[in-house]
Parts: sequence; C-alpha cells; structure tokens
Amino acid sequence: MPAELVPRAARRGERMLRRRRVARRVVWAVLVAAVVVFTVWAWDVHPWVPPPTTTTPPLEGW
Repeated sequence: MPAELVPRAARRGERMLRRRRVARRVVWAVLVAAVVVFTVWAWDVHPWVPPPTTTTPPLEGW
C-alpha cells in the first residue's frame, strides 16, 4: 500500500465535506431568498383577495 494513500484520502474526504457544506449553505440561502421573495410578493399583491369586477351585473326586472 502506498505511503501517501492515507493523507491523500484524508484531503479528498475534507474536500468532499467542504463541498457538501457549501452546497447545503447555498441551498438554504436560495430557499430563504425564495421565501422572502414570495412573502414580499404576497404582501404586495394580496393573491387571496378576489379581483374587482370590471363590469356591472346585469340589471333585470326594471
């Protein structure tokens, strides 16, 4: 077994852990940004309120 195998494997493992940590942080940052953007949009647009009518209802019975 080569003598440099253990240090090389340790470096590779550290790189993998660092990449996973960075990827996890990026995913969380994107999720938090999406929640903030959605909250601001919903606060401004009020999608739960029905839109105002553009025409008047028909007038019957006159």
